[in-house]
Amino acid sequence: MRTSDRGRLQQVMRMYARYRRAFPGVAEISARAALELTAGGLVVFVDIRDPAEQEVSMLPGAITGEELLADPERFVDRPLVAYCTVGYRSGKFVQRYSDRFSRLQNLEGGILAWL
Repeated sequence: MRTSDRGRLQQVMRMYARYRRAFPGVAEISARAALELTAGGLVVFVDIRDPAEQEVSMLPGAITGEELLADPERFVDRPLVAYCTVGYRSGKFVQRYSDRFSRLQNLEGGILAWL
């Protein structure tokens, strides 16, 4: 990782640490650990961002939060990783829906930590 990339990631993670206070106790996963889950092919990424943001980019194979909620039985036993830009909106989503999806986790630092 280049020095400039490392500095950017540190800044993102500091921002996420501040946001994290709004959803204490929420299950979360690092970008590295989430990437490792993709090898098994079972993980489902859930994009919590607005449609305009999703039009710009989405992780390959990701679904929207609306898709998850519209067909919850399809995903109930799968590992789910919710993400947004930095992790605030997805953290609130996980906080709200973790009782319905026991394997739902928030991506630490959001898509900016993934890049």
